[in-house]
Amino acid sequence: LNKSPATFSMDKLLWFNKYYLDQMSIDQLMDVLKLKDFDGSEYSKTVMETVRDRCSTLNQFTTDTDYFFKDPEDYKPSLLLKHCKETTSNHLSLLKGQLESLEIWEQTHIKEVIDRVVLDLEIGFGKIGLPLRLALTSRVNSPSIDLVCEILGKEITLRRLEKFLTKIQNLKTDQ
Repeated sequence: LNKSPATFSMDKLLWFNKYYLDQMSIDQLMDVLKLKDFDGSEYSKTVMETVRDRCSTLNQFTTDTDYFFKDPEDYKPSLLLKHCKETTSNHLSLLKGQLESLEIWEQTHIKEVIDRVVLDLEIGFGKIGLPLRLALTSRVNSPSIDLVCEILGKEITLRRLEKFLTKIQNLKTDQ
């Protein structure tokens, strides 16, 4: 026997919670969540499958998926300042043009376009990947950005990118 008092570990609790969530099927998770956005459609199942590895609690399914169901309303100024430099607008505009001409909207093709733009501009992935992620999700942590683009679809991805470009161009003129 151990004479030390029992200790509570939040990390262990989250680990167990995640373990039990991982054992559930997508349909069981949807039943437990009972969220309007998770209506049983193929789209909502794809979203849930995509974020499932990142979620340790039921609440995280809500907070980590909102950008799949509605466009970002606003962006944290601190994230804009950190990830949007003078050249970001030009980089994203070039990427947007390349994405517009993409005929097959699949993760591998999207990744090829992003990689090609990074190579052409001779920049690191973070210089374009993080602003793109911010444009599409209003955050800097999400599943793979090419997968997020595929799930959102071409129209929504391009619309959000255009809105973001307008936002950061307005920021430049305000400064």
